[in-house]
Amino acid sequence: MKITSGIISFFIAFAFLTLPSFSMAQSVEREIKSFVTHFEKIYNSGDAQAVTALFTDDAIIIGSDNQQSNGKTAVRAYYQQFFANMSAKAQIGAGEIISLPGNYSYVTGPYTIDATIKANGQKVKIIGSYATLAQKINGKWKVGRMMLMVPTPPQS
Repeated sequence: MKITSGIISFFIAFAFLTLPSFSMAQSVEREIKSFVTHFEKIYNSGDAQAVTALFTDDAIIIGSDNQQSNGKTAVRAYYQQFFANMSAKAQIGAGEIISLPGNYSYVTGPYTIDATIKANGQKVKIIGSYATLAQKINGKWKVGRMMLMVPTPPQS
């Protein structure tokens, strides 16, 4: 009987110890989902400057074409070029969210971009996924690292 009550006491203590971290993880998940929604809204505005403000100063983007943009200036140029050539609307989902120590979160999810090439009016649909390392700085989430992936069509 003593062993059983000891085991029960352990599990009760364990439950109380893990409640704060569980609650914190839920809070981070809500914050990240809100950030993803905000990112989508800003992206859909087509404002490269506003999108760039959502990135850290040392941000890195690896595009689906494996081109890398290092630092905020390069990130701004990446979005300026994209928005200069395309009008686009995205749907961005928040899939897996992992809260990490030090105000970081790892976020993955799907995206769909319906775009029109400005030069010729051609419609393009891009379906892919992303992996992001987000960092909370001064109470606001920012993108530190982002990798965009698009499935490779089968080769004939």
